[in-house]
Amino acid sequence: MRKTWIIITIAILACSPESGSPPNESPLVTRILAPAVVGLTDTVKIYTYDADESTLQIEAKIFDGDGQVLSDVWKTNLHDDGLAGDVKANDGNYIGVIKSQALLDHNSGFFELQVIVTEAKSGATDKQSVFIEQNPNRTHPPEVILVTAPDTVNPSLVSEFLITVTVSDPDGLGDIASVTRTTPSNLVLALRDDGVNGDATAHDGVYSERVSVNPSPPAGSYTFTFKATDRIGLQSAAIPKTIVIISN
Repeated sequence: MRKTWIIITIAILACSPESGSPPNESPLVTRILAPAVVGLTDTVKIYTYDADESTLQIEAKIFDGDGQVLSDVWKTNLHDDGLAGDVKANDGNYIGVIKSQALLDHNSGFFELQVIVTEAKSGATDKQSVFIEQNPNRTHPPEVILVTAPDTVNPSLVSEFLITVTVSDPDGLGDIASVTRTTPSNLVLALRDDGVNGDATAHDGVYSERVSVNPSPPAGSYTFTFKATDRIGLQSAAIPKTIVIISN
């Protein structure tokens, strides 16, 4: 597979202390936080540190596998002055954020993301790299793993029953926008993962719904379909579950 090389320097949007930052005289790239797959709504965070400099230069360029420049993505100066997103002045810590659009103008594939930070006065530099996959179309939909619900319900014995749906997403649970139940009459109802309405634990990927059978629906079989949808609208396969309403 052809590999595209990305050399990046980022605009600073925020600044927060990094524990254990070493008091060195040269700038330092301390961390790069990037998802394994970069999609439309993702960001990459760059943490840099310099103990004795208040201005650092960050720049970004994208190269192809032959070393040819495809695009000048970004070039800017970062200031440790407590302004324009810098949280605390003169603490030596910076956070740069790359929005995915800076990368998504280019083809899908695997990239080396190399961050370079340079001191404005001395010209001293530091760099660090991570490998990521760029996937503008985000072809990684969520998945419904398990639907748990009773096979039969007797409204003369219970007034409600609980449905839980366990889901996953290759891009993390935070990428899931909704989990729904569609009734035989095509009514779409949302399940919740917020720790209320029968949901045991918030944000654990198990969505829940308490379904009332009071007043009692007509006896018979009811087939519901369950589906998860991510932030850009990709959907899981629809999973059916049949529940039989019985009466004495």
